[in-house]
Amino acid sequence: MSLVWVALLLGCTRAPPAAPSSEAPAPQAPAAQTTEAAHKPARALYFVMVDRFHNGDPANDATIDLADPQAFHGGDLAGIRQKLDWIDELGFTDVWLTPVFEMRTEKLHEWGAFHGYWVRDPTRVEPRFGTEAELRALADDLHARNMALWLDVVWNHVGFDSPLRTEHPDWFHPSLPITDWSDATQRVTHEVHGLPDLAQENPDVYAWLLQSHIQWLTTVQPDGFRVDAVRHMPLPELQRLGTDLRAHQPDLELLGEVFDGNPAEVEAAWTGGGFDHVFDFPLRYAMIDTFCAGKSVGRLASTLSLDRTYADARQLVTFLDNHDTPRLLHECGGDDAKAAEALRFLFAVRGIPSLTWGTESGLDGGEEPANRADMRFAPHPLHDVVQSALAQRSAIPELHEGRTEVVHLAGDFLLLAQRSETGSVLVAVNHTGAPYVWSDVTFAPGVSVLDRPAPPALSGTRRVVVQGSADRLVGAGPLLGSWSADDGLPFIDGEATLEAPVGSVLSYKLVHRDGDAWRWSEGADHVVFVAPGDLPLKIDERPR
Repeated sequence: MSLVWVALLLGCTRAPPAAPSSEAPAPQAPAAQTTEAAHKPARALYFVMVDRFHNGDPANDATIDLADPQAFHGGDLAGIRQKLDWIDELGFTDVWLTPVFEMRTEKLHEWGAFHGYWVRDPTRVEPRFGTEAELRALADDLHARNMALWLDVVWNHVGFDSPLRTEHPDWFHPSLPITDWSDATQRVTHEVHGLPDLAQENPDVYAWLLQSHIQWLTTVQPDGFRVDAVRHMPLPELQRLGTDLRAHQPDLELLGEVFDGNPAEVEAAWTGGGFDHVFDFPLRYAMIDTFCAGKSVGRLASTLSLDRTYADARQLVTFLDNHDTPRLLHECGGDDAKAAEALRFLFAVRGIPSLTWGTESGLDGGEEPANRADMRFAPHPLHDVVQSALAQRSAIPELHEGRTEVVHLAGDFLLLAQRSETGSVLVAVNHTGAPYVWSDVTFAPGVSVLDRPAPPALSGTRRVVVQGSADRLVGAGPLLGSWSADDGLPFIDGEATLEAPVGSVLSYKLVHRDGDAWRWSEGADHVVFVAPGDLPLKIDERPR
């Protein structure tokens, strides 16, 4: 394969925004010649909060107040159908909707109900959003475009005013708040933010949940369910629900929301709950830290290095923001260039990328409800970044089919390989502030994709010896205790020793015993790339 720099413009007629003047120009070469039919489209999800997207049918509005960020604003299924060209032309293959089922519509104190997660009756479409026929028409519209429909489902709880509370009081766990979020029993059996907590282990509750959702598989035929609040439900019941639902629709996919930054916890819920996909919160935090908060690229490298935690990290759904987190632009301090770099990286590495409505339109906002603002269908530099990055992802199979491996890490330069069964390409993150030379290639500052085979994959293990004055070596991943001091590696005679995979990236801190408590070393995490070598890799962390 010849050396070809693939511009972000590949497959797109619009140019991305100009890079900041401090960036060196990237090497130029002819773009690869390709046609849309020659490549499998890169799978990517577009996330829509129904009430905030587009008002296509004012007749179903009931009461709306566009000046009140906690009120309903009129978005509906008709509006989504009218704006499918926008989503399709960006390059997305799947559309995920917030809950469309009959819901509480009155505010609770100052909090609005427009989001749809306070479900009253999951067997009916919320009238403010439209009808069952319109939901089926939306599914048909998407399928005609070879696109998929995902429905958000809420199995953990019901709305505060659901009739089930009085009709079947025995269907709920006792009304107790979660006081210790680290307690696994409390997380599953107590109420999340006071919401009535369904007892999925109750046979009647299970049967009701199953039949309620088989109904939609029969009438609407969605392609997948996004399952809310996975950490708050028993995993065996979730796995059983998935099995029983797939008995009615074998190709149904389940995407779990495991709101946790620990890869070990994410993997446990993914496997235990029987999901096809889960959200990659660990990588989301690492991308925000690296691209928005200015932390070292080692933060990205160590997180991606833990892909060995998962059975197949390519099935993770990656994202930079959603309706429960601050918006990307908010995290990046309103800096379009930083946000653009984060988006280019999102669409260049393993996983199934997801974008929240309006990120491409420059929507900003921190906490609720500012992060749930109305969609803007207006030109913005990030629109072209998303469109061109998705075109590039589709045009290079290794980007959407490959696994991500760390090739090289030095200071603020990170080189990754996207390696598939048929080939490989390189993805670089250069935050050194100047061109960086690796092998015979010069990488400009920023994120770039190089259509060139990666070096052979690294294999084997290497002994790592950390020398220091501490009691424990604690860091990311099971080898280092997954940031639990109690499970970290002990220092013996001033050394902590482990066998680490060659090519892995270790992120850790030194921890001291201070009476009955642990005292963590100050400053940034230590990050080490385990390069190949016959001798032990010795790292001196002793005070100087």
